Amino acid sequence: MSESTLINGYPWNKELGPNFSTLFTNKLEAFYEPIRPENGGTCTLVHGDLRGDNLFFCPESPAYPNGWLTIDFQLMTRGPIPSDLAYLMNTGTVLPEVYDPSNRDKIMARFFEAFMDQTSLYKQYTYEQFRKEYMVMSTVLLIYYIGFGANIWQAGLNNEQASRVEMGDKGETEADLTPEERRQRTWWRKATANFRVTYKDYGVFEQLSAMPDNQGEMGPWLEVPERLRNR
Repeated sequence: MSESTLINGYPWNKELGPNFSTLFTNKLEAFYEPIRPENGGTCTLVHGDLRGDNLFFCPESPAYPNGWLTIDFQLMTRGPIPSDLAYLMNTGTVLPEVYDPSNRDKIMARFFEAFMDQTSLYKQYTYEQFRKEYMVMSTVLLIYYIGFGANIWQAGLNNEQASRVEMGDKGETEADLTPEERRQRTWWRKATANFRVTYKDYGVFEQLSAMPDNQGEMGPWLEVPERLRNR
C-alpha cells in the first residue's frame, strides 16, 4: 500500500499519523458531537451526493436563475451549512492541483460570504464555526467510500471488473485518454489526495487523538456477499 498510486505515493501513516482509519472509527461519536444541532451546529437541507456528474450548468431561466441544476437526490438529508461544499471539494471532481489550500480557502470564504448575505436564521454564524463544520463534514465522503465503495471495489477486484486505477496492459498513459476515460480511471486517486490535504491541513489526526473513544457499540463489519465474490 505504501507504493500504491491510489494514495499518490503519500502513505497516510507517514503523512497523517499511524492507523488513521482505525483511530477515526474509534472516535466517531466525539468527532461528530459538536456539529449536532442540539450542540449548536447549523442545519440545512443537503443534497448529499454533490459531485461533478450530479451538477450541471444551464442557461439562466426562472426555473434556474443561477444557471445550474442538480440531479440524483436519493441521499438528500439535513446537515451543517458547509455539508455539500465539503463533499464536493473532496470528490474526484476537484483535481488535486486545483485543490491547493489557498484556492480552497478562497472558495470557502466566497461560499460563506454568499450564505451570510442571504441567511435570516444564522446571522450570528461565524467563519470559525463554518470552518469547523467544513472540516468535520469533509469526512463524510471517506465514510461513504469505505462503507459502500470498498465493498463495491473489492467485488470488482475479485471479479476482475472495471475498478482498477492503473492503465492496464494497453500501453496507455493518462495523456492518451479522453477526459471521461481519465475520470473513470482516477476518481478514487484524486479523492484520496484531497482527503489527505484536508485532514493534514486541519490537523484531524491530532484532534482525533485527543478525543475519547466511542461509548456505544459498533455494528458488525460487512463482508462482500458471496454472490459477488466469484461471478
